[in-house]
Amino acid sequence: MLPSLGYDLLGSGEGRAPPPKKSLTLTYALWFFGGFLGLHHFYLERDSQAFLWWASLGGYFGMGWIRDLFVIPKYVAEANQDKKYFEALIQKIKANPTVSYLISFQHRCLDCFYG
Repeated sequence: MLPSLGYDLLGSGEGRAPPPKKSLTLTYALWFFGGFLGLHHFYLERDSQAFLWWASLGGYFGMGWIRDLFVIPKYVAEANQDKKYFEALIQKIKANPTVSYLISFQHRCLDCFYG
């Protein structure tokens, strides 16, 4: 089950209009010039990850900045709530449901640890 984002991801026409589209080009420009400070994550409204990048100079001291070079298209598709991206994600989750259980388990462990 996908989280509610205020409108229907699969396009039944109900709900509010989607937010403005994010630019892949602008995201890469922000990554190149301010990636160590997480500017591209702030632009894509990934505030928690942006804070991590800011606090650790590019996510694990630059390693995350390099990784982002390859995953920015996924981040932009997610931010734009691209229908094809979410359909592929749903298929991936259905093909390997243990991944979602593992993530849920990790979240529960962190909740217990941090209260």
